[in-house]
Amino acid sequence: MVLSVLILVLPSSLSTSTTAPFFTLSLQLFFANVDGTAVKENRFNPPIIARYIRINPTHYSIRTTLRMELLGCDLNSCSMPLGMESRGIPDQRISASSHSTNVFSTWSPSQARLNLQGRTNAWRPQSNSPNEWLQVDFEATKKVTAIITQGAKAVFTHMFVKEFAVSSSQNGVHWSPVLQDGKEKVGRAAPQPSRSSPGAASSALCSKHAHSIFAISGS
Repeated sequence: MVLSVLILVLPSSLSTSTTAPFFTLSLQLFFANVDGTAVKENRFNPPIIARYIRINPTHYSIRTTLRMELLGCDLNSCSMPLGMESRGIPDQRISASSHSTNVFSTWSPSQARLNLQGRTNAWRPQSNSPNEWLQVDFEATKKVTAIITQGAKAVFTHMFVKEFAVSSSQNGVHWSPVLQDGKEKVGRAAPQPSRSSPGAASSALCSKHAHSIFAISGS
């Protein structure tokens, strides 16, 4: 599974909270990417306010792979990249449920950076299970207004997340999912591995942590 986020993702889900990983409500799924190079943007309306944000891929193509950027600001300004692509968010504050590694390559969480170049240039979990997630710790509470996601390309193969869910937390323990009409919201991703596109969301997230869960359906 390859995913890069600006926050750009095909269907995925998002949740927010002041504690951490409990998903008790129906999550909103976001549509993510449609190829391994284009980027897709999903906006949150209202914004998410939290320290942590987590992304859970729910649908994928070939393999779950992700690169991303998060858009947001401190509580007084807004809609600027939060540091995934620029590396303003350091490697140690990006974590995941797992990552794929072998003697030839490692697809670590820190590689989930928008437009990252290289032979392995995205995060890929060990499995394509919808239980896998990618998490970002902002260190301080942020207002998250959008997510841009991007897949990856290996030789002639495009790998990307199609849908994902999002959740947020203030302490990294208790998590709140992003919902739509009382159900989990689905996000869409970009059509190509190197391109990005914006998507609207119902609100912004004010979060200290972000957590995304992704899943991809083969194509």
